[in-house]
Amino acid sequence: MREYEAIEFYSRERIRELSQKGLIHQELKRRIDELLRLRQEHPEGSNPECICMDMITELISKLDLEDFRILKIERIIDDLHP
Repeated sequence: MREYEAIEFYSRERIRELSQKGLIHQELKRRIDELLRLRQEHPEGSNPECICMDMITELISKLDLEDFRILKIERIIDDLHP
């Protein structure tokens, strides 16, 4: 049986630091841009793509309520399938 290790990409402290500097939106955009790049490079899917999606999920899930309320995710389009 395989053992799995949970990996934390963003600590609560790192999220708080990004929030205090007003960088949450910039960090999210950077991760989404990376995800789109990975999808273009590996249309069949890849481990780095999965890791990137996990990072985006973790970032959003650890936001405090104030940051979550002002979060805007606009025009995220998977342009690989027009």
